[in-house]
This record gives sequence, C-alpha cells and structure tokens, in this order.
Amino acid sequence: MGQWDNGTMGQWDNGTMGQWDNGTMGQWDNGTMGQWDNGTMGQWDNGTMGQWDNGTMGQWDNGTMGQWDNGTMGQWDNGTMGQWDNGTMGQWDNGTMGQWDNGTMGQWDNGTMGQWDNGTMGQWDNGTMGQWDNGTMGQWDNGTMGQWDNGTMGQWDNGTMGQWDNGTMGQWDNGTMGQWDNGTMGR
Repeated sequence: MGQWDNGTMGQWDNGTMGQWDNGTMGQWDNGTMGQWDNGTMGQWDNGTMGQWDNGTMGQWDNGTMGQWDNGTMGQWDNGTMGQWDNGTMGQWDNGTMGQWDNGTMGQWDNGTMGQWDNGTMGQWDNGTMGQWDNGTMGQWDNGTMGQWDNGTMGQWDNGTMGQWDNGTMGQWDNGTMGQWDNGTMGR
C-alpha cells in the first residue's frame, strides 16, 4: 500500500499509484497518469495527454493536440489544427476544422472536436475528451478519465481511479484502493 506520512499530510506511494504529497497539495504521479502538482495548480503530465501548467493557465501539450499557452491566451498549435494566437486575438487557421467565432471569444465547433466557448473560458467538449469548463476552473470529463472540478479543488473521478475531493481534503476512493477521507483524517 506504500507510504503515507501524515505529519505534513505527506507522501503516499502505492507502487502503481505513485506519489501524493499534500504538504504543498504537491505531486501525484500515477505511472500512466503522470504528474500532478497543485502547489501552483502546476503540472499535469499524462504521457499521451501531455503537460498542463495552470500556474499561468500555462501550457497544454498533447502530442497530437499541440501547445496551448494561456498566459497571453497565447498560441495553440496542433500540427493539423493550425495556430491560435490570442495575444492579438490573432490568427486561427482551421482549413477544414470548422468554425471559430472571436467576437465573444466565442464558439469553436469542429464536428468531432466539439464545442469550445471562451466567453467564460467556457466549455470544451471533444466527444471522447469530454467537457472542460474553466469559468470556475470547472469540470473536465474525459469518458475514461472522469471528472475534475477545481472550483473547490473538487472531485476527480477516473472510473478505476475513484473519487478525489479536496474541498474538505475529502474522499479518495479507488475501487481496489479503498477510501481515503482526510476531513476527519478518516480511513
């Protein structure tokens, strides 16, 4: 079951479950799930999902999904998806990739890529990629990746990975890994 150090809320290492450091809300490394650093809202690296840096709203690199830099609302380059530069509200090259409405920062509908609404930093629905709502830092539902709600630091449900609720330091239920409830220091 690995190591759990509750002096600092500490380190939890479960072999395949990786490392969870809650002193800084810290680092969570799950082998194929990558690294999750919540001190700065930090870095999330999921192998094929790439890098997600939310300190500056930062960089999201998904291999085939390209680079997304939201410090300046920045540059989104997806190889076949073209370039999105929002420093100047800039340039978006979609060729066959559909509709981009920048009057309201608007709606991005790519048939199989779904809807991207940046008026509220909005909703991103990619069929298999689910829903990404950044108005509240919101909800991220990836079918097999589950739900990630960072408004309250919220709920993370990964089907086989269970539920992680950090609003109250909350509940972590991993099916075979059981329940971790730190509101009462729990089980």
